[in-house]
Amino acid sequence: MGIPVDNLWLAYSLPPIHDVSTDIGNAPQFHTLLAWRKGAPNPPSYDGPLIVRYEGERITTALAQKYAYLDIKPLELLAGNTPQKEFLRKLFWRALNAVNALDWQVASFDLKSGRIEATDTSFWFGTVSDIVIRVRPAGAIGVRVDIRAKSRTGAADRGRNAALIRAFLRKEKGR
Repeated sequence: MGIPVDNLWLAYSLPPIHDVSTDIGNAPQFHTLLAWRKGAPNPPSYDGPLIVRYEGERITTALAQKYAYLDIKPLELLAGNTPQKEFLRKLFWRALNAVNALDWQVASFDLKSGRIEATDTSFWFGTVSDIVIRVRPAGAIGVRVDIRAKSRTGAADRGRNAALIRAFLRKEKGR
């Protein structure tokens, strides 16, 4: 009884979205995973501007995400005395290690562009989420890590993509 009831509660309490990003203004885009997504019902483009109904209101997906997942934010760190390029490389490899520790399937990674693309398949229903991570300079001495997760199928993910992002951010913050 517990699993169906929990699933029903999530369906009614969370917004009907399946695309979550730490950067709702300039979400990381898929490149390598475009070929993997061929035939997927959900397009690879970012759903942020799409209108959904949430808590009786018609709002954008990005705004619904902000209301429901206040903790989904970019990871921004200052390099301190470390040269920014060196710090950027360090955070990129840390991000790739976090992806591997989470047992996501890595589709591609490129240090030069600061991009990592991966997928994760849910245990119960086999739902595939595509994930893109972007590591880039922020200001003169900082580095910003953004992550986006999007389901290939379904209108609502019941918080799964937000959970994937949270797991990644916990791994990164815990180092």
